[in-house]
Amino acid sequence: MERRRLREEILARQLQKAHRIAANSRLSLTCQDAMKLTGSKPEYARHLHAACKGEEPPQGSGCLCLCHDVVTGGVETGTMTDLT
Repeated sequence: MERRRLREEILARQLQKAHRIAANSRLSLTCQDAMKLTGSKPEYARHLHAACKGEEPPQGSGCLCLCHDVVTGGVETGTMTDLT
């Protein structure tokens, strides 16, 4: 029973780690920093998201952060405030 419990705990931790890594996959460093600050310093996080232009050519299409999704009619440059 104890070994099973330990295996389940280890599996849960590894799954959480994998989710964190996947969440940061293909995010610019600017948006990664912004996501870390989301919730604790929303104004600064919002500023960082707005500062991210994708940081990879062509035309900033290299960052897959949700802040670049056009949901409210023209939020291509990271100005979506729903993340914070």
